[in-house]
Amino acid sequence: MINEGMQWAALAVMAVLVLGLYRQLALFLGTDQTSLEQLSGPRLGRPAPAALSDALAAVVGNPLSRTVVCFVSEGCSGCHRLLAQLADPALVARLEQHGARVLIVALAPSEQFANALSELAVPHVADDGDVWRAVDVAATPFVVTLDSRGTVTGKAIEHDIERVVAEAA
Repeated sequence: MINEGMQWAALAVMAVLVLGLYRQLALFLGTDQTSLEQLSGPRLGRPAPAALSDALAAVVGNPLSRTVVCFVSEGCSGCHRLLAQLADPALVARLEQHGARVLIVALAPSEQFANALSELAVPHVADDGDVWRAVDVAATPFVVTLDSRGTVTGKAIEHDIERVVAEAA
C-alpha cells in the first residue's frame, strides 16, 4: 500500500501534466489556420532561409523560375492529398507551363515513403529537420513559394497545389 505522501506527490505530478496539456490545447485551438500561417514560416518579401536555398540548389540548381516548395510529413493526410496531385504528370506539366517548379521537402521519411516520393515527377529532399527548423514549419502540408531570385512570395498551409500556384501568380 502506498503511503499518503506518495499519493499526494503523484496527484501533484498529474495535476501539472493536465495543466500543461490544457495549455497546449488552448494554444492550438485558439490559433486559426490564417494566424498559424502568419506566425510561422519565412517572412514574405525576404530571401529564403539559407538551409532552404542550399537544399533547392542541391536538387534543382539555381532557380530560373518560380519554385513551390512543399513541406510534407508521412503521417499527414493533407500531405497525401497534395502528393496524389503531384503524382499526375499532366498537372506537373501544367504547373511548369505556368513557370512553377515544385520541390518536396519530406521530414525524416521512412524508406517506404522515400520510395513513394521517388516515383513522383518532381524532385524531393529527405530532411532530418534542419530545413524545417530554418523555415519554421508549424503544420503540414506547408507550402512556400519563391520567385526566381529566391525571395519568399507566399506561404500557406495548403493541400491544393494548383490553388497555391494560382495565388502566387
